Formats: sequence, structure tokens, C-alpha cells
Amino acid sequence: VHAYGRIAGKRFELAGASLSQSRAMAGGASYDNYLLTLEAPDAAGATMVIVVTASVPQGVALDGKIFRRVASLDATQQPEAGTGQPQIPDFGIEYSAGQVDVDSLSGVAAIRLEFGTRAAGKLPAKIYLCQPDGAGNVFAGTFSVDVDSP
Repeated sequence: VHAYGRIAGKRFELAGASLSQSRAMAGGASYDNYLLTLEAPDAAGATMVIVVTASVPQGVALDGKIFRRVASLDATQQPEAGTGQPQIPDFGIEYSAGQVDVDSLSGVAAIRLEFGTRAAGKLPAKIYLCQPDGAGNVFAGTFSVDVDSP
């Protein structure tokens, strides 16, 4: 695991990553939404949490996929997984000690999330996240999540 960044001026290093799946409908099509949760404690033990939802057409594996979100609140500017469904429909950053609580409705972020090929129950990934609002919130690096076979 080599993922770290600065949120609310504090340095964080990734302590854990998890992935959960749900279903969504958009534009008359079905999608699998994968909620990636990244957790990192600060030096005082308070936890910063980043969540990113990656969306693919139902039944399509995450392996080898790249997901993007542009720094805009305009939904029409977001890269699509399919008609009416953004590749990254939602994201959030929460850090109560730094009074940070941002999500896709209240803030913008540029995000690139890349998944490798799963092996031995692990799915490798890379993330690049930046908020261009002057807050200096950035997080980037590599990690893996536990997964079942596709």
C-alpha cells in the first residue's frame, strides 16, 4: 500500500480499503455500482474517509477499467459508463477533526480510479483525487482490495 495525501492540511496514509456492490438504474439500463471506501487515521487517531462510487454496466467486471470524474458540478460534463450514468456518480471526503465533509453534491473533485487484474482474491487499484477549490485536498497512490472471483 502506497497511498497518501493531505486533507484539511493534515497528512494521511491509507490504512484500509474495502469494496461493496449495489445496483442502479439509469437511462433504462442496469448498472453495478461499486463503493470504494478508503480509510486513513491522522496522527491523533481521527479517521479520514474517502468514498468513490465506480459504475459499470451490470455484469461487467471492474478489472482493467479506468474511471474518471472531472471537477465540475455539471453532470453533463462527467464521463459516462452508459447513457445517463456517470463513471463516478458519487464521491465523498469526510474528516470530522478537520471539519471536512464534501460530496458530489456540495463540492467538486477531479478523480481518476484505475483497477488492475484480480489475482488471489485481491484487486489492485490506483487513485488520484484532487479538489481544485484551494483547500489543498489531495490523495493518490496504489492499494488493493479483497474481492471474490468475477
